[in-house]
Amino acid sequence: MWETWTERDMLHADDIAAIRDKYGIRDGSWHRICAQSNAAQIVATRNGHLYRRDSDGKVWQHNSLLNWSLLDQCADTAQIDATSYNLDQRHYNGEVFRWTGKWVSIDVGDGNVQIASARNSKKLYQRHKNGQVWQYTSGSSWMWLDENSSTVEITANGSTVFLRHDNGAVYRYHGKPGDWSEVCGVSNTTRIVGD
Repeated sequence: MWETWTERDMLHADDIAAIRDKYGIRDGSWHRICAQSNAAQIVATRNGHLYRRDSDGKVWQHNSLLNWSLLDQCADTAQIDATSYNLDQRHYNGEVFRWTGKWVSIDVGDGNVQIASARNSKKLYQRHKNGQVWQYTSGSSWMWLDENSSTVEITANGSTVFLRHDNGAVYRYHGKPGDWSEVCGVSNTTRIVGD
């Protein structure tokens, strides 16, 4: 893949499909579109947008074969995530911003350690270090979904959010705060990926 991919996370199948669609890659071959060595994260959307976060916090949007537009250069950027509708970033202090042509704060932090976007919707979720899970509603409002100190990861798809506990158990959200069901019991699960 890209020589700039440095993190251990694998690309989601939807991300790969979006990249292939945008760049006309049908035969499985890959073409370099970034020669930078400090790319820390890439996110692709279903409608073909591709974003990159560098290890120095810069956030880029891909425009053409080797052309990238700088969207932000904040050293505090820890994570980006995107859907076909939104690009969001989380800072190390937990603050969350949404790209609207400029960065707008949608959360001031307070323990946020992960954001997760549902690729085929406008939904955004966050996980706090104490295990709380929240769903973004609008403005700077978030709806509480769960709190369990064993929660170590969240992921989302268009209709729901999933969480993983430190013992490997995976749970699915059913649309009402606190309403979760186990979909995979205690296991060796170390990573979950949304659809």
